[in-house]
Amino acid sequence: MPEVVGDPAELRESLMNILFNALDAMPRGGRVTFTTGVDGGWVYCVVTDTGVGMTEDVRQRVFEPLFTTKAERGTGLGLSIAYGTIARHRGEIEARSRPGEGSAFTIRLPVAREIHEAPSSVPPLLAERSGRILVIEDEQAVREVLVDLLSRRGHDVVACADGRSALARLDAAPFDLVMVDLSMPGLSGWEVVRLVRLRDPAPAVALITGWGDQLDPDEAREKGADYIVAKPFSLDDVTAVVARALARASLRES
Repeated sequence: MPEVVGDPAELRESLMNILFNALDAMPRGGRVTFTTGVDGGWVYCVVTDTGVGMTEDVRQRVFEPLFTTKAERGTGLGLSIAYGTIARHRGEIEARSRPGEGSAFTIRLPVAREIHEAPSSVPPLLAERSGRILVIEDEQAVREVLVDLLSRRGHDVVACADGRSALARLDAAPFDLVMVDLSMPGLSGWEVVRLVRLRDPAPAVALITGWGDQLDPDEAREKGADYIVAKPFSLDDVTAVVARALARASLRES
């Protein structure tokens, strides 16, 4: 089998997420089959289950962040994380399914033209770094999704449903990044940003908002927000903001 270039841990996580989805689709038992092969310049893996299958509407949305058919048992992140991972590896992922006939998820990754040995050491500022992140979001579903996503990446996450309780946590311990929703009852996001800056100018601040296309980034920075995360956000949006915030924290500490 030809080799591909990629992060083994991320690709393993993608396959595990697809496997867990298949198992959830077979509440009365069934069979999951992994089939691998080569097709031209692609290596592929097909994960087939004998579960309940999906309607066409569900199939078309199955990779969307926050979309789930599992009610309180799911966050809607597993398959969207797999989609983002495969896309970053310049691959493709697709789902085929019909109600009552099971599902098949196909991952395709480009065959590596050259395999380079991994460097023996990674420069400190390029190495992955876990951070301490404060999430302030009054919508429980969004709050839980952010906590799940960030925790999966190894970050220490504290979540609060309102500004006042979040400010109390900020007084108790330092954070690398504060993520705050703009529209909240009680203290608004702008008020929280202002009070965060009065307490500690060090952490990066990301404003989460459904009005991202109407906010002026320069005005947001003048008010103390370093980044804007527009709803509905993608996994890559959040990952990019966290990476920039932690890179800034590393520079400050060096």
